Amino acid sequence: MDGKIEHRKLQFIGGSSFMVSLPKDWIKGNSLSQGDTVLLLRESDGTLRILPEHFERREKDEEIAVIEKLPLLNEKFLRRYIYALYILGLDEIRFTGKQVDPKVVSAVSEIVRDLVGMEVISVSPSEVVVRCLAVEGLEIEDVLRRLSQLVISMYSGLKTLFRDRDMDIVDSIMRFEKDADRLYLLAVRQENKVLKRISGTFNWDELRLILGHRLVAKYLEEVGDNISSVAHYATHILDRELDPKIVEGLMEIMDSLFSSFEIATKSFFEEDLLLSEKAIEEFVGVGDRIVKFIRDVVSRTEHNTDQFLFLRLILENLHDISKNGKAIGEIAFNRSTRVMLKRQEYQKG
Repeated sequence: MDGKIEHRKLQFIGGSSFMVSLPKDWIKGNSLSQGDTVLLLRESDGTLRILPEHFERREKDEEIAVIEKLPLLNEKFLRRYIYALYILGLDEIRFTGKQVDPKVVSAVSEIVRDLVGMEVISVSPSEVVVRCLAVEGLEIEDVLRRLSQLVISMYSGLKTLFRDRDMDIVDSIMRFEKDADRLYLLAVRQENKVLKRISGTFNWDELRLILGHRLVAKYLEEVGDNISSVAHYATHILDRELDPKIVEGLMEIMDSLFSSFEIATKSFFEEDLLLSEKAIEEFVGVGDRIVKFIRDVVSRTEHNTDQFLFLRLILENLHDISKNGKAIGEIAFNRSTRVMLKRQEYQKG
């Protein structure tokens, strides 16, 4: 009966109370019987949630996966598999067998280093136990804030690379990008934990919030990937003579992107409608400027084949940043609109 709407009539009893019957299969599915207590939770939108009394306690139950046989021993497969278990929100993963392959032990130890909070806590000939530590209670928005700060640090490194042609900064950008990937996986994990917590309940506000968080996390991670790609391609053009107009144009575009990105993330976290509108318009403008720059400057400047190729790749990634940044601004705009409407409803009430 999940997701189905049932119609039940209110009955007036005892001269002062109303009663409504509950579905029998819901009662059985939650191990309830006559005389048990249920919880009534009043939502801000006026709706009412009915929860079993043991619901809060059940939220804290640990989830453990016992893997007795891996479908493949390929390390790439194992990495994807562990990542999938991690983002599903599992608290503990146990790889067991009569004799655990030493290759699996080594690969698991290496893989979990890239997952925030995951540690190998036990290793024996027949079992490897991986557990998630120290991330419970971590708010999704805190993870997203840190992720956005990392992206800003990568931007700063990118500008230094173009301004000073300091190739050593590329390694720092790549490290930041790996950290961004780790935080993205953590954000998805925490989102899935919240989804499990509210499973069986119907709360559009929480579902919308989680969806918005998931999308913003993905766009932030993609922006980090774009910056990393720009840094990589830049090493192929900055080690030789390049027309000053090209470098100056790229710096101006990156400055605009950096400014717009800060506005977009600020509008998301502060739920500011006008700021999100400004971010959207600025990203549209930067995207148009990139296309114009390719047409009017890059295409009309003499380059060797390699230079032209890497310049195009850099500009395509910068254009992708403008699209991802605009998407964050649009999510912020929608979120701010909902908040504004709620405030108006509250004032009317």
